Amino acid sequence: MSITTNRRAIAALAMVAIMVLGVFATPALAAAPSVSDGTDTGAPTDSTSDLNDGDTITYNASTNTTLTYQADSANSSVTILQNGTELETFENGTAEEMEFVGTDDANDHYIDFTLADDESGYEGIEADPGETVTLTYQITNDTTLDNPDTFNVTVNWDNHENKSFDRYESGDVETADAGLWQSYTAGIPLIGATNLSSTPAQAEADVGVAGADTETVTVYVADGDAQDALAATHESAGDSGLSWFGTAAVDGSLVPVIASGEDGPDWVDTDEQTYLTVNEAGDEVVVHNAGDTLGDDTESATLSTIGAEQANIGQIWSLTGDYDASYTQRLSAFTAGEFAVGGDQFEIGE
Repeated sequence: MSITTNRRAIAALAMVAIMVLGVFATPALAAAPSVSDGTDTGAPTDSTSDLNDGDTITYNASTNTTLTYQADSANSSVTILQNGTELETFENGTAEEMEFVGTDDANDHYIDFTLADDESGYEGIEADPGETVTLTYQITNDTTLDNPDTFNVTVNWDNHENKSFDRYESGDVETADAGLWQSYTAGIPLIGATNLSSTPAQAEADVGVAGADTETVTVYVADGDAQDALAATHESAGDSGLSWFGTAAVDGSLVPVIASGEDGPDWVDTDEQTYLTVNEAGDEVVVHNAGDTLGDDTESATLSTIGAEQANIGQIWSLTGDYDASYTQRLSAFTAGEFAVGGDQFEIGE
């Protein structure tokens, strides 16, 4: 055998060896995540999921529902989507909604993923009163990979309450220099005499309602500029929780803007009358007792808010009058440190 032939034989054997070694060296492909039915060999005894594909979650302010899933990585996550819009992503290991259950004989990880059955579990959801909407739980096997395996669980969310849920997206929001807007939905001029350091932002959306029976309208603020402006509105609230550095209208009727968790001024009956609250982060506004402002047969209402732009004297006087505030209470809106001109608090007569 010639030296050349011998070399070719050796090279061929080497190539075969590399191919064989490559087969053994190739890592096992990851298995896609799945809903756990508790039947896998060695699966934890409490790993059967309460929630399965096609199930319906009924709105309830005091209950929650658990999806138990299995993944072969500890780096799994669940993303909640509605019509392709991401509501929120929860990462295993950091999200308090996730609890590690155990592993099975194949070392698959079992996770309990629990969400409240009301809107607090699905922040940013859109649903009219009495509407059932479709949600997707997208389980990702390993978030550290570029193209990880995913598995979708489709469920229904039944909003049988007289509550409305909507979102302010970027397309619903306008920003402007302080005082640039010359009119508001209610038709009352704005003067923008004094504003906060945040850029004023106006947001508007049409929401489905149940007429005079509507209890609340909750709107998630997805736009960053609107969040910043409304957060400034919350921060500017006076001792009563009322802020005049924010204005809101429901179908053209001005309503008071109050920081979440505060009582509000004496002239607002928070048990009966319509008012709007804004949370500290500025990412949620809620119209309370919305039906008091709506007609019996109203099916759609326009909610308008402006954050970080000061209401003018005419708005304040009109709004307090509409809410039957006494003359003294109306004056206190200006003298109680809740209204500013030139950036300084003032009292009438100074």
